[in-house]
Amino acid sequence: MVKIRYYAAFREFAGKQNEDLDINNIPLIELLNFLSKKYPTIGKFIEEGRYIILRNGYPISDDSLSKIKIGQNDVIDLMPPPSGGSSVVVKILRKEEPVDIVKELKRLKMMDPSQESGAIAVYIGFVKGLVENNRVKELRYEVHEELTLRTMKTIAFDAMNKYGGLKGVVIYHRVGNYKPGDDVLYVLLLGISRKDVLPALNEIVERIKHEVGIWKLELREDGSYWVLGDGERLPSKS
Repeated sequence: MVKIRYYAAFREFAGKQNEDLDINNIPLIELLNFLSKKYPTIGKFIEEGRYIILRNGYPISDDSLSKIKIGQNDVIDLMPPPSGGSSVVVKILRKEEPVDIVKELKRLKMMDPSQESGAIAVYIGFVKGLVENNRVKELRYEVHEELTLRTMKTIAFDAMNKYGGLKGVVIYHRVGNYKPGDDVLYVLLLGISRKDVLPALNEIVERIKHEVGIWKLELREDGSYWVLGDGERLPSKS
C-alpha cells in the first residue's frame, strides 16, 4: 500500500485528505499520471508543473519522477504551490541535455497565472578559461544527486519565503566534464518587480555555490585541483 496525502486546495479537489492505493514498484511518474486522470483539476496543475511532491518527507524533482519507484509503506505528499502562487523547478543536467532559454522563459511566465509579475532575472554560469593566470583545460563536476536536489529546492523555497514577490524559481545545474565557455549553471527567477528578483538571484547563486552536493575538479596547465568554498584549491592526483 502507498499512502497519498493531499494538502490545501488539492485536498478539496480530491475530496479527501488521504487515500491508500494498492500499488507496488511503479515509477512515481506513473502515479502522477494516474492521479491526473482520476482528479482532472489536480491533473491540470501537474501538467503545468505547478505542484510540490514529497516521498517520505523528501522533495522530488521533475527529472527524478521516472527514476524513483514507489512501493509498500511509501508516503506521498502532494500539494499545490505556496500561497504566493510561486513554483519551483530544479534539475541536474547531463552534457547531452540541451537548455532552450527562450522556452524556459516562456515556461517561467506560466508560473504566474495571475499576471502580477513584471520582471525576470537570469544568471548563466559558465566554465572559466583562465584561473590564477593558468589555462583551464577542463572542469569536472561530481554530484550527490539526492542531497543536491533537496538542497536546491530548499534554497528556492527559502528565497520565496524571504522575497514575497517571487513567483517562480528555476535552477538547473550540469554535472560531468566541461570545457571553458560551456554553460553549467542556470538560475531563472520570475517576480513582481526587480526589487524581488535581483537580490534573490544573487542570494540563490551564492547559496548554490556553497551548499549543494556538487564538487568541482579543475584540470589546468599547472595541474589538477579540487575547488572548495570561496576559491580554495586543493591539489589532486587526478
